[in-house]
Amino acid sequence: MKVAIFENEYDSVKIAFETANLIYFNNIITFKIFPSSQSAEGVALNKFDVIFIDIDLSSKSVNDGYSLIEYLVETYNLIHKKIVILTGNNKIREALTNRNIDASLFNLIIKPTNFILIGDVIKKITGLPATT
Repeated sequence: MKVAIFENEYDSVKIAFETANLIYFNNIITFKIFPSSQSAEGVALNKFDVIFIDIDLSSKSVNDGYSLIEYLVETYNLIHKKIVILTGNNKIREALTNRNIDASLFNLIIKPTNFILIGDVIKKITGLPATT
């Protein structure tokens, strides 16, 4: 299983992802970390099983998370089902609505997060059972 993570501060969530992979999925997940939107240029993102997107990507990123989500939804049919918005903004639904993005289409995780939330959303999207 392949999981893309758009997160410029990956170290802050790394333990949650690695622990979910170990405990729930017997380390079958391969994570590809993208610290900026342009670091994924030329990558077929629709080939990933799950895509986590931090709304506040680095100032070095060409696109913030909102723009990246808009691009993916416009480019790939039904990719919204694979996207998990990862953010520290507890008013994210309101912020998405203000940008004319339907928040109900996406799974949301508010940071700080933990391996249980990460594992549960991956299971929900992929339909895979936990190995525990």
